[in-house]
Amino acid sequence: MNGFQPICGSCQTQPPVTDAFLVALEESANQRPSVYFNVGSVIFPAAPIGTQNSPQPIALHNGGSSALSISGLQITGPNASDFSLIGAGACEGQTVPVGGECSFEVGFVPSTTGPEAAVVSFTDNAPGNPQVLELIGAGEGPFALLSTTSINFGSQPENTSSLSHAFTITNTGNQALTLQSPSETGPDVAQFFLSGKDITCGPSLAAGATCQIGVVFSPKSIGTFHAQVNLVDNSGGISNSSQVIALTGTATAPSPVATVAPLALAFADTIVGSAAGTQTVTISNTGSTALNVTGIGMTGANASDFAIASSGGTSCPTGSSSLGVGASCTVGLLFAPAASDAPGTKTASVIITDNALGSPQTVTLTGTVTIPPTIQVSPASLNFGAQSVGIASPVQAITLLNTGSASLAVNSISVSGLNANNFAQSNNCPPSLRGGATCTVNVMFTPTAGAVTSRSASVSISDNAAGSPQTVALSGSATQPSISISPTSINFGGQLAGTSSSAQTVTITNNGAGALAFTSIAFSDAADFAFAANTCKGVNTPPGGTCTIQVTFGPACTNGAAARSGTLNLTDNSPGNTQSVALSGQATGDFCFAAVPSATVAPGGTAAYTVVANSATGYRGSVTIACAGAPTAATCTAPATVTVPSQFSVTVATAASSGASPLGRNGGRGREGEREIVREEGREGGRAPHGWSALSATLAVLFCAWLGLLSIWRFHSGWREQAMLAARLICAAALLLAVSAAMSSCGGGAASDPPAVSGTPAGSYTIMLTGTTAATTSNVALGLVVN
Repeated sequence: MNGFQPICGSCQTQPPVTDAFLVALEESANQRPSVYFNVGSVIFPAAPIGTQNSPQPIALHNGGSSALSISGLQITGPNASDFSLIGAGACEGQTVPVGGECSFEVGFVPSTTGPEAAVVSFTDNAPGNPQVLELIGAGEGPFALLSTTSINFGSQPENTSSLSHAFTITNTGNQALTLQSPSETGPDVAQFFLSGKDITCGPSLAAGATCQIGVVFSPKSIGTFHAQVNLVDNSGGISNSSQVIALTGTATAPSPVATVAPLALAFADTIVGSAAGTQTVTISNTGSTALNVTGIGMTGANASDFAIASSGGTSCPTGSSSLGVGASCTVGLLFAPAASDAPGTKTASVIITDNALGSPQTVTLTGTVTIPPTIQVSPASLNFGAQSVGIASPVQAITLLNTGSASLAVNSISVSGLNANNFAQSNNCPPSLRGGATCTVNVMFTPTAGAVTSRSASVSISDNAAGSPQTVALSGSATQPSISISPTSINFGGQLAGTSSSAQTVTITNNGAGALAFTSIAFSDAADFAFAANTCKGVNTPPGGTCTIQVTFGPACTNGAAARSGTLNLTDNSPGNTQSVALSGQATGDFCFAAVPSATVAPGGTAAYTVVANSATGYRGSVTIACAGAPTAATCTAPATVTVPSQFSVTVATAASSGASPLGRNGGRGREGEREIVREEGREGGRAPHGWSALSATLAVLFCAWLGLLSIWRFHSGWREQAMLAARLICAAALLLAVSAAMSSCGGGAASDPPAVSGTPAGSYTIMLTGTTAATTSNVALGLVVN
């Protein structure tokens, strides 16, 4: 807003409050100054921490109608201390005339990483006083933040070592922190040492990363000792920046120190009447004299739900015992809620009484009691009835329902029993089934071949419900098909090589008690024998039913032997599993043509074919070649004769179109059709068709006859000669018009033939190549597509 400075109190808070406000403008009759700045805000480029940024100039302009008096300048805001005024006296305490200006600079030295902000506040006599100008900057570089600056180890017996006390270093900057190796200094540096196994800091710490350094207090004499850990890094972008962690510890006279770890144990959720896995607590004597343990007991509101158990060869005695310096033992603990316990969280404590400072030591125990899940399995049994050997039955389902509120742990689902390999299961049951949820186990029965008809097994479900594992009985009976084939052999006799015989039928009958199913039906010689039809494939033929396979003999066009043989092989679920039908035939003819791939060309292109002529009977003579069926304007070129065996080329040259009639060669009407179209178009252009010509002539004659009768009557009635002359002229004109229409309908120039059509029309064609010897005639089709 020109001449106004919006002031938003909530905008100055950190973080700024998201709100809205209204600015009301009221015209004033008084002349007043108005403040303008040369920039909307002052933005400093990011700079390393502690580095002076380039000062930024600020110019203040009085755009009002009276002099501007500036009584004060100051920087306020969350990071005000990092910004400074330079040369503010040029404006502060000064009067700026109308249209005049004053200027100064603002400096910025970041003290932390990340964005920084403040405002320059101007106190003056302009409306909206005070005016503010936003200052924005950012610090960059690493910054080391310590978790503590001091560690107090408390009391520690002389000649013993405390547990490691660790402090962390976090790089809160936006660049990597370079660390030198930590060192110890101070009057009692010999009483402390850095724990190498607890140091995770390396020479560089990435932005946002954390590492730790561990320190141990190991006094050699009685007294209070002080030292410090020194860290040298580049925190704040300052080389050799230093951080110090003060160390304090008090050494006492020799005594035992009882170190117990862990000080708290949490057990997994446990069902009433069962026990959670054993957990252990270790008691160590880290002091300088023997630790006398006088008792280990249980206390607390739910002490009866927990128990002390053996933890192996290092178990601590529950009565009095002694641990030498550096020795340790373990206490095994169980969570075993009683069957009568109510569900919920249970707590107790292990109390360890000894002669160490701080006795008794306490270990807190917690565990949660849950009600056991209950499972409903239905149905209790599955009977698959009679099922053919080798054929899978329809799926039958078992439903598992968790009828309790606790999660049901489904550990495993399996099939077991006498005929387990005859049954298979799949399921969608998760490892944990929530209360009220269900899952499904699908079972199939696929009996194997065997003498025993009855088959049985069971589905076993292992879980954490009472009565686990649950079982579902499975039963079924196996039936066996019996196959008969007629005929068991087929001789196709002689068949011209490269052609196919009529189909011969093989009938298969199921004479058994179970359904007959084929897993494979194939030829040993698929080059010479083929399926014409097959009703046995992919279906189960019931007892007493039949299916058929129709076989054809098409001796391949090769230079091999004339005699051909093979077998029709069947694999099924009947005893023996495999059957076969012997197939034989004789290739005949002096020669044969191998099949030729079709060709595609554009009009005007030439299709080239490679034709192979073989003989399965040993013929080595010549074959006369003829080509027929080429499309319009196309030419088939082939050798007049070839010698068997032979490979030769045939070409079909098409012609490009040089003109076209409305209907081409394949339009279905020929040239007469084209003439008819022309005649129809002539009619559409305005010439009268034959029917209209005849009608117009008839009307003209009738009109003249009427005029003749009328003239005779009028003659006797006294009509004037001029009227009769006009009627005769009209009659003559009508007759002339009728004759003209009749001549037009008879033909004229519009009915002349259209220009001849040239070029090969687009389409698909079959050109027949015929070979002939004295004893054999054979054909091969040449496919041609003209685009």
